[in-house]
Order: sequence, then C-alpha cells, then structure tokens
Amino acid sequence: GAQVAASLAMGAQGAWLGTLWLAAKENHTSPALLQRLIEADSGDTLVTRAHSGKPCRVVRSAWIDAWQASDAPVPLPMPQQQALTGGDFSAMHEYDRADLIYEAAGQSVFAIDAPTTVAAQMATLIADANAALATLEAAMSD
Repeated sequence: GAQVAASLAMGAQGAWLGTLWLAAKENHTSPALLQRLIEADSGDTLVTRAHSGKPCRVVRSAWIDAWQASDAPVPLPMPQQQALTGGDFSAMHEYDRADLIYEAAGQSVFAIDAPTTVAAQMATLIADANAALATLEAAMSD
C-alpha cells in the first residue's frame, strides 16, 4: 500500500501489481508454488532468460539455478526457449514439484506471508495506501 501511495504521490494514475495476486485463493496457485512464495523474500528472485528467452524476474528454484550454472546452455531467444521448456514448466505445476516449481515473481514477493484472497489483499492495500497518504498529507501541511 505504501508503494501504491508513493506512485500516486508522484503523479501516477495507478499502480501495476502482479506478484501479490499469486497468493490469492482465486488464483488457484498450486500448494508447492504457494509455499515457495511464502518462504521467499526479494533476494530469492532473479532476472533470467531461462523461462521464455526474454529477461524475466522469477522466484528461484533448483530448475532456475540449473539454468544459471556456469556450464548451463545459453537460453534460446523467445519463442524458442518457451517451446523448449514449456512442457517442463507445465509438468512442474501439474505435478506440484516443490523442488523445481517457479513462477514469474517480482521483488514484492517479500509481502506474501500467507494464503489470502483478492478481497483481503485489496482491503490491506487500500488501508495501507490511505495511511501512507494521510501521513504524507500531514507532513505537507506542517
């Protein structure tokens, strides 16, 4: 919420959120991925081309770490990398492979600490943004 308020204070009309929604039950995130996200912090994400061939920030796993190894092949350009690894990615999720599963995730993954719902997440975002904006307004009126 504070980051949303900061964006609004700088003149933005809105803010893009993605990673936080992975913890919402409405997203149907698999149990292994949800647990990985809950345990992760910002330092557990990295930018890699292993997912799609284009730079993409993901939450780390053994699969991603293997692609980052010095002896790993260089990821192919998009869309060839997705064609090469898409079946593996789908299987990780289908079989809920806790050791391999990963997903695109931003540094805001630190804010995921439990399963939630869209309604609960929106209520928290609005309350936190309003509190931050009220603090900013109070500071500006002093």
